[in-house]
Amino acid sequence: MRQRLRRVGLAVLAGTLAGCAVDGGWMGAGDEAEYEQAHAAGQLAAPRDNRFYVELHGDDRIQVFADAAEYEHFRWTGRIERAVTAIGAGTQGQTVQYALNPVEAREQERRVGYQGAAQQMYDGRLGGHADRFYGEIHRDGRIYVFSDWATLQAFRHDGRVTATETFAALGPEQQTVIVAGPPEATLARFRAVHRLR
Repeated sequence: MRQRLRRVGLAVLAGTLAGCAVDGGWMGAGDEAEYEQAHAAGQLAAPRDNRFYVELHGDDRIQVFADAAEYEHFRWTGRIERAVTAIGAGTQGQTVQYALNPVEAREQERRVGYQGAAQQMYDGRLGGHADRFYGEIHRDGRIYVFSDWATLQAFRHDGRVTATETFAALGPEQQTVIVAGPPEATLARFRAVHRLR
């Protein structure tokens, strides 16, 4: 009886292994590694949806965030948990810190030369999403708030922004807030991000 069960078990195992040789089954180590990379890229799609971007300027340092949760953590703790630091990468030689979310940090450990969304957006290789984008640039004691990527990029390029409304002492530390975008909706997002009433 035991030998009969063993033979049946081996037959099932052989059939299963044979099934792995067909499409969708075991494809070999190289193909499986490719599949894993493609799967990881799929997992990175959500963090890279490019709807959020923040730059903080100060003390010869620029800190860049492309993930709202990482930015909120920084606001509460004053620390960036996972980051890439690029000395002298700013337009005026500032050190730039690019915050990474946990998925990006794991991917960076796996792939040489990998760059997170914050770094790619800062460098202009990854654009902000066309729909429901939100961005901030903190500079010179002011917070510039944007509802579209093109306006934010233009401001980064020449320091000017058009069609704005200014709100004195509205920021979390009484900073002046300059809104470039539909004021009501953009301010609602700003208040939500900073948990202001």
